[in-house]
Amino acid sequence: MTFKQFLITMAGATFIVWLAWLFILLNLDPVVSGWSGFLFFYCTLGTALVGTLAIVGTAVRRSFRPNDLISRQVLVSFRQAIWLSAILVTTMILFSQGVFRLWIISLVIVVFAFVELAFLSARRRPAGFV
Repeated sequence: MTFKQFLITMAGATFIVWLAWLFILLNLDPVVSGWSGFLFFYCTLGTALVGTLAIVGTAVRRSFRPNDLISRQVLVSFRQAIWLSAILVTTMILFSQGVFRLWIISLVIVVFAFVELAFLSARRRPAGFV
């Protein structure tokens, strides 16, 4: 798959998920739907955010470092989009439940930052070296 095909596919899928989220937002009554409505709302929102942030992150990385490997840029952008989306959705869930505290979200951010640091600091060794 070429980079252009990836962007078109990712943009199309992200657009469809945003439409699904908008449909859920406008047509689902949270009082009647119960926990399944909240689950659909947050899953579609999280997926749409991952797609949007991955596309934007890849485009920004591509513009600042045009000579780097595209697959590596996409991988890092996608991983960081997942982390940021998880933080945003977690924050929204905490707000909706009335348990949002600054120290809780700070702890969540620190945990995600350490996980990302572990990914960034992991170095791949060339084959044949021990």
